[in-house]
Amino acid sequence: MAYNNERSNGTIEFKIVEKIGVLTSFQSGWNKEINIVSWNNAAPKYDIRDWSADHDRMTKGITLYESEAKKLGEVLAKYFASKPAGDSRVPAHHNDAEDVPEGEKQSA
Repeated sequence: MAYNNERSNGTIEFKIVEKIGVLTSFQSGWNKEINIVSWNNAAPKYDIRDWSADHDRMTKGITLYESEAKKLGEVLAKYFASKPAGDSRVPAHHNDAEDVPEGEKQSA
């Protein structure tokens, strides 16, 4: 998918090269996804952010080079392997009633 979206400071072009998966689905139809995305015709990167159902709007997110994505996987695997069962500072899953706040939704 390739989209051109206008912003006040110019045009941002993006192409979702590969959809990897949905991490969370919100009641609004938005999804937190991990994909491979090319921004402004640059080399594609791993990308984690919330997307509207039609992928024409998104929130701010994070992009990672392949080496960073692999390292993130290693760090999280090590972290979760070292935790005793039931020992968590973060809830296992958010309440699906939580949604992307209107102020967080942005057009690219």
